[in-house]
Amino acid sequence: MTYQKHDLLLIVETYPNLSKKYDKTVCMAGIDMKSYEWMRIYPVPFFDIPVEKRPHKWERLEIFTERNLSEKLKRKESNRIDYTKIRKLGGISTKNAWSDRNNIVYKNIAPSIEFLEEASKVDRTSLGFIKPKYITDFYVEPIANARDWERELVEGTQKTLFNAVYRSPIEKIPYRFAYKFRCNDGCRGHDLMVEDWELFALYRGLIKRGDDEQTAMQKCIYKYKDEFLSKKDIGFFVGTESRWNKWLIIGVYYPPKTNSIQT
Repeated sequence: MTYQKHDLLLIVETYPNLSKKYDKTVCMAGIDMKSYEWMRIYPVPFFDIPVEKRPHKWERLEIFTERNLSEKLKRKESNRIDYTKIRKLGGISTKNAWSDRNNIVYKNIAPSIEFLEEASKVDRTSLGFIKPKYITDFYVEPIANARDWERELVEGTQKTLFNAVYRSPIEKIPYRFAYKFRCNDGCRGHDLMVEDWELFALYRGLIKRGDDEQTAMQKCIYKYKDEFLSKKDIGFFVGTESRWNKWLIIGVYYPPKTNSIQT
């Protein structure tokens, strides 16, 4: 296959992991500005890219990619990127009450997690954006209490072909962050782990500034629950991870509620 050029609006960056093959890597996702379809680009050896050229959320990027045919799950949106040829084209800001971002993001809204699950069975859809109708909780728990696959994802333990264990997160955060929500009135309800660099960066930053773990957790809960639910019109960027094909919240979208916009 040959690499194809795309104009990508980068929307999601996951927490950096260590990889046997690529060192520190980041999974990124965004919307192709020509087709308005989702794209996942991985692996991106983020820290090997010169600082001034590193891509960031809400930047438009000229990139060259090819379908990642070697991926085990062969997810619809997965692409390899030539990270040496990333060119920045400018950003999409939050001016105009987030309307510039909203006009792009809401073109790709899915009605529910259930809809995406059914699409995944048909064509291996693995990315999407939803607007939950009811958010009932945002909470944090020790990773020891998480489901087996979630605990393995956070701790980054995998077996190599030779049965040796290696660890992947650059800095393990021993907690599971999650939202409980319903997509609509008929939804069965969901409890999805949040795997968003922005949330982890908040937690790490609080610890580095001197907060203990409990204080840092409470501040994260205040922002992502109390503040967001009262002031923000929350949506979730969701995607499946590459080993278990389980859905995660890979990014939280939080424009202000209409009645809280300051004029």
